Amino acid sequence: MCDEVAVEHEIAIAASQQQVFSFVSDYANDPQWRVGARQVEYSHPLEVGSLVTDHLDVEGTRLEFRMKVVELDFPRVARAELISDAGCHLVNVRTVTATGEGTSRFSYRIEFDREILRSAVPQLPPVDQVTAWYDNMLRSSLESISKILDHG
Repeated sequence: MCDEVAVEHEIAIAASQQQVFSFVSDYANDPQWRVGARQVEYSHPLEVGSLVTDHLDVEGTRLEFRMKVVELDFPRVARAELISDAGCHLVNVRTVTATGEGTSRFSYRIEFDREILRSAVPQLPPVDQVTAWYDNMLRSSLESISKILDHG
């Protein structure tokens, strides 16, 4: 059985819900703000059923994950799940909520089985250490997206 890592953070952004969602649901933008993201490919237009290939650098090793968009509700939520025969999972949920005129809140949640990192980190640390590591990465990622999109 795989050990699950689950991390979620949110940030207020001085940009409209539509602006934020348009940016975060265009997975090709991920390398601009998501720590470790090197390239993300998908066919346009993005829709439920679209395949997303995520190229990441983890501990100096390039990993590739093929995901499928399972929910897309513009301008609110985009959810993608790992396509895997190995029994492990990865779920990525991006949610944007309007909080006022020209302001919104972006929430990013990721859940994954620690085992998906084994090719990059053969001696996997305990799940609490992986969670803390990813928690720091996610906080940095959200700070980056705020700097890119914040109009305040």
